[in-house]
Amino acid sequence: MSRILDIDMDFFLNIIAIEKTGDVRLDESNYVPREEKDFRLFLEEK
Repeated sequence: MSRILDIDMDFFLNIIAIEKTGDVRLDESNYVPREEKDFRLFLEEK
């Protein structure tokens, strides 16, 4: 049996985008991803 991890990558941003319209990307100065080490730790422990 295979396992698949299906997660919303917005979870790894400092804030959650509530409303987003169209194909406009989020402002990188407002929506900052978490540190890579925290991201890896989460994935390895889940």
